[in-house]
Amino acid sequence: MSTQATQTLINAQKRAVIKAIRINDGAENDTGLAIVDASTLKEPGVVGNELLTITKLYWSIGGPSSNKTLTLYWDGSADTPITALSGNGTWNFTTAGLPSLANNASNPTGDILVTTTNFAAGDFYTLIIEIHKVSGFEFVSSSSSSSSSSSS
Repeated sequence: MSTQATQTLINAQKRAVIKAIRINDGAENDTGLAIVDASTLKEPGVVGNELLTITKLYWSIGGPSSNKTLTLYWDGSADTPITALSGNGTWNFTTAGLPSLANNASNPTGDILVTTTNFAAGDFYTLIIEIHKVSGFEFVSSSSSSSSSSSS
């Protein structure tokens, strides 16, 4: 049996950090496995479609087999590739002065999916993804409230 786990490390108002690990037992590759479910990053009462961007990405892909790759996809009416990864690496778009990886899927759900290729028994990956919450995470109140205080 393959071991797979996803953990939300940070879930703040405008950003989240997600860790995903998988150790393959050799049974099969992942195909469209959701590693980020945008709807779980919302607070109760929040409405709207979730839109995320990737601002940082750390990965380690290893094990006994060769030529293995991991491809990230934006989930939508047609899943759209984000990037293909192998080996180990880091992308930090915030300090490099580069734009974040924007969601360009048609009818996006906000979710991030993973597909693995050429993974065999004992192969593994660890991903840490920092995402920016662009829209769909704002709390919408049906009534406005205000507070006032006075001192005498």
